[in-house]
Amino acid sequence: MRTVVRDGVAAVVLRRLADATVARDSVRAVIRGTAVNNDGGAKMGFATPAVDGQAEVARDALAVAGVDPATVGYVEGHGSGTPLGDAIELVALAEAYGPAPAGTRLLGSVKSNIGYLDGTAGLVGLVKTVLALQHELIPANLHCTEPPGQLAGFSVATT
Repeated sequence: MRTVVRDGVAAVVLRRLADATVARDSVRAVIRGTAVNNDGGAKMGFATPAVDGQAEVARDALAVAGVDPATVGYVEGHGSGTPLGDAIELVALAEAYGPAPAGTRLLGSVKSNIGYLDGTAGLVGLVKTVLALQHELIPANLHCTEPPGQLAGFSVATT
């Protein structure tokens, strides 16, 4: 697999739900919780991911949102297309979300469809997820014909 680097831009307008409701804004999605961490001391290098740190931040985001991981049906992953990074992300997600019946929790990554958009990558993943919710359709992960072995607890929408 090869990571294709692209240029991209995306924008979203964030507003408190109460303010948006009063203003009668069109609300496409609600972000219920976020989390950040820095596990720099627990990994090999600055840009190297670590299972423990990724699993911890996913669990923190679920806790802040008040969401039971068993109720999550879709996760938009980072999916950079690198064997090391993707394997670490898959193990971390499986640790954070736990087991799920086959086919009930899907994992996607916009990068398989349009490439890696550097600093815009996360925002484009958010836009993809909002559109998937809006249209009740999860796009397939292009070029993915079978899920990786480390994908315990997740299924992949394949082509």
